[in-house]
Amino acid sequence: PYQVHVTVLKNGDANVTQTMTYKFDDDYHGVYNNQDLRGIKGGKLTSVATAFNGGKLTTARQSTVHADNTYQVNYAGQNAKVKLYHGASDGDKLKVVYHYHLQGVVTNYRDTAELNWRVIGSNWDVDLENVKVVIQLPATQVKQLQAWTHGVLSGYTKVDKAQGRVTMTLAKK
Repeated sequence: PYQVHVTVLKNGDANVTQTMTYKFDDDYHGVYNNQDLRGIKGGKLTSVATAFNGGKLTTARQSTVHADNTYQVNYAGQNAKVKLYHGASDGDKLKVVYHYHLQGVVTNYRDTAELNWRVIGSNWDVDLENVKVVIQLPATQVKQLQAWTHGVLSGYTKVDKAQGRVTMTLAKK
């Protein structure tokens, strides 16, 4: 499963929580996550937490040691590339929660506002399954809230004007 919750702030920035479960089919010493920063003014990884094989979530720490439950982040171009170190073998599952603070996700104009950012970038080695993206605006009762999604056409987009929320779901990307 891959879930993203985007909480848009009044200034146009956003706090983003990405939750995914990696399923392993061989021996590995970590995973990568690439956060697309194109179309926004920048971003920063604020924390990472992991749960191995259904265990309790624990906070990973930034380090160059490459020990289990440590990570490194590289801001290269318009991408934040995270390498999370954690040993895993065939059949193991690693749930990871990434927290980002992104700047300039929403551009406000006099008569409208626009979010034009790829929530799910294109740097994935395997298909994503059970995708759910929730974008929560800082206001409710947004009378003219509209949403368009681009990509696979089998997904579903729900606009909730009363709650100021857009939810996108997709079985497989």
